[in-house]
Amino acid sequence: MRGYFWTSHQGGGPYHLYFNDTLRGVLPYHPQAPQCGDTGLENKSLYLLLSSGTHTITVKDSQGKIVLQEKYIFEKNSNRFSLSVSINTPGGRNQHVISGDCSIEELSF
Repeated sequence: MRGYFWTSHQGGGPYHLYFNDTLRGVLPYHPQAPQCGDTGLENKSLYLLLSSGTHTITVKDSQGKIVLQEKYIFEKNSNRFSLSVSINTPGGRNQHVISGDCSIEELSF
């Protein structure tokens, strides 16, 4: 699955996204949600290719403090998939939009 991540949270940034404890880049800010199929979606969000399995997504502020942590369980077989997300950080939340093999997730903290 193609995963695209962004935030509408301002202040205290930049925020860095870690995928399974590996830094993947700066979490982009946007005032409105990008959409699957948008031209330049990769420039409006942080792209990750999500494979089947259990993953940890962590967002840290510029001082290295964890502001959001999620546990992803993504399973894909044949033409079906399931995605379960649990947030392990008080005050953290997310919003998903899934279309086909495209998942756009707003991370809020």
